[in-house]
Amino acid sequence: MKLENVTKRFGEKTVFENLTLEIQEGKFTSLTGASGCGKTTLLRIIAGLDNDYSGSVSGRLGVISFAFQEHRLFEGATVIENTALSKDKRSVAEEILADMGIGEENFSLYPSSLSGGMARRVSIARAIVYDADLYLIDEPFSGLDADSKEKCAKSILERLKGKTVVISTHDTDFANQLDCHIYKQRG
Repeated sequence: MKLENVTKRFGEKTVFENLTLEIQEGKFTSLTGASGCGKTTLLRIIAGLDNDYSGSVSGRLGVISFAFQEHRLFEGATVIENTALSKDKRSVAEEILADMGIGEENFSLYPSSLSGGMARRVSIARAIVYDADLYLIDEPFSGLDADSKEKCAKSILERLKGKTVVISTHDTDFANQLDCHIYKQRG
């Protein structure tokens, strides 16, 4: 997948100009940079959710799994229902939740009773559960303590190895741990 000379503006504000980036299939790519530099906007363009830009995006991959920075969990669904979304994915959802330190005793909880860190891990687990051509993960460690961050990172690394993954993060140590191609967005 390739972005060529992509320029994005919000009114008079230019978020990025003439950005060119190649995302290699089967590899991790990390978007790093200061808050407000356009990492989330870039993920939305990659996903095809934002088409208000100039330049070109070619070679878009088919099925996309997106873990947004906001949790976006269904309030009327439990942790396991939010993660699996279908009965045929339940066992893999249970495994991934356990990898991330969310035990079976939490599977029946609803989003309103979750801490921010737990909701974040459920959101990421849901994105990992599905077989996709491209995984987009926006700020995976926002609101996580060191132990949860480590479990989450390990799960992402093990479960998505060999997949095409784009992660926006402030954590360059994590990006290096995943052997990411690191693209630093200037803001």
